Amino acid sequence: MIYNIPTYFEVHVVREIANDNLTTIAYRLDSTEFGRGYFYQVIYLEWAFAIFSYGIPIWILVVFNMAIYFMVSLFQYNKLSTNVTF
Repeated sequence: MIYNIPTYFEVHVVREIANDNLTTIAYRLDSTEFGRGYFYQVIYLEWAFAIFSYGIPIWILVVFNMAIYFMVSLFQYNKLSTNVTF
């Protein structure tokens, strides 16, 4: 949720008159200075997106898989060292 806060500052609504007789008003979204800036374009859209979408989930999977592997290894070691037969 905190990750998405900068997207609220990316664009703003611009009111403009669509024809010459001033009867039609149109609204459109335009980029703000923040949305066109280096921080938002490079740091947030490219790097932060990659880290939050790919980096963190992959590292979580690696950590949990390693924990499962070590727990299974420990269980097998304890089973062999107790000489319990079933």
